[in-house]
Amino acid sequence: DHREAVAKINDFVLDAKREAELQRVEAERRRSRRNSWIGVVVKVVTGGVILCVALGVYFLYQDVIPNDGSYTLGDFSRIIGNSSGGGGGRLSTEDKRRLQIEDQRQKAAAQQQSIQSQQLANANAPTWIDNEMMEVWTPKQKKQFDNALVMYGGMAAKARYKLISENVEGKSRQECLMHHKLRQVIAKEQ
Repeated sequence: DHREAVAKINDFVLDAKREAELQRVEAERRRSRRNSWIGVVVKVVTGGVILCVALGVYFLYQDVIPNDGSYTLGDFSRIIGNSSGGGGGRLSTEDKRRLQIEDQRQKAAAQQQSIQSQQLANANAPTWIDNEMMEVWTPKQKKQFDNALVMYGGMAAKARYKLISENVEGKSRQECLMHHKLRQVIAKEQ
């Protein structure tokens, strides 16, 4: 009888571990799928921004640089506003406006790319719920937690979770706190 009971408990613990691993793998698969879509969107948007900048530069300078390939250092210095280049003087008002517009476009593209990188970084970060869902609690630890929660339920939170963690083998105060918060979230959802 004792061996059967031990075998059943061991089977239960193994099943619980397998279930936790399956949940962890499923959460990782969902996160990976979400991240792959975000990566595609970021690449498409970044490619679009680069294309817009390239087209802007082309249209901005198509009438400034001669098409026959014979532009000189003086022509180049006129474009960038350096009068020491030999033949270039000051930029015309139209050229200055074009350069200002191009500069604004480049700054906007860089800012947009920065925002997208931050969003991608934030999307990759797991939440505390994801981390807690991956945490493995054995049936014994769950029972110890439930008993300790009943015993110390009316105390202040800081002292309560310290005492609960002392009654749950292998779990810290923080792990007990997060486990209790997760159970509360799940209870609210149901």
